[in-house]
Amino acid sequence: MEDKGHEYDTVEERYQKMKFSCQKFIAFQFGICTFHWDQASLKYKVRPFNFYVFPKSKVIDTSMLFQVR
Repeated sequence: MEDKGHEYDTVEERYQKMKFSCQKFIAFQFGICTFHWDQASLKYKVRPFNFYVFPKSKVIDTSMLFQVR
C-alpha cells in the first residue's frame, strides 16, 4: 500500500494510509493542549500536557524510527 496521501483520496483512503503509516511506530508520548480565552488580555492562554505511554511489554523491536513534524 502506498502511504502517501493525495488530494483526491477519500476520507476512508486517507484513514487507511495513516493507519498503515502509524503501525510502523510505537507511541511513547502523547501531547494535548487546552486553550482558554482570557478576556482581560484578549488572548488565548494555552496549557500543554504530555503523557508518557510507552508499552510495558519487554518484547519490542530493537530498531527505532523517529519522525518529527
